[in-house]
Amino acid sequence: MSVNVDEIVATVSRNGLENVVVTGGEPLLQMARLVTLAKRLRAVGHRLEVETNGTVAPAPELLENVSQWNVSPKLNNSGETVDRREKPIALGAFVQSPAAWFKFVVCEAADVEEVTAFVQRHGILGERVFLMPEGVSGDVVLERTKLLWELAIAHGYGISPRLHIVLWGDGLAR
Repeated sequence: MSVNVDEIVATVSRNGLENVVVTGGEPLLQMARLVTLAKRLRAVGHRLEVETNGTVAPAPELLENVSQWNVSPKLNNSGETVDRREKPIALGAFVQSPAAWFKFVVCEAADVEEVTAFVQRHGILGERVFLMPEGVSGDVVLERTKLLWELAIAHGYGISPRLHIVLWGDGLAR
């Protein structure tokens, strides 16, 4: 399905939206169209957030026009190999951007040590790091949030709880 960038900008403007979030898969694989969208949204006063796994380096024009990067590098718990999930050049571009925030999906305490090693290896500021408990049920998310809370504080990280899972589980809101 092809969506026209002009239609997106018109819809956002018509509905009075201030912020647009692009997510799903890896948005940076659509770099040229994303640059166009970012420039047009910014030109008419809208914010654009892009969610990425941090494996594709953003074009300089994109760095200039995206309001916020939500970078979510994968950990060992993802099952991906290190060479597929950790791209130093791409990560370096995000680390240098003051608009980038880093979120790590965590299953257990050992994952936080992996996050800390990752953060140190790539020079990420701890205050730009959030831990998000993995889970598809409210009980699991709450249990893992309790586990992560003290670890996040000890490392100077934030917590990104999955409130929608706690409220509605893995289904859609009713």
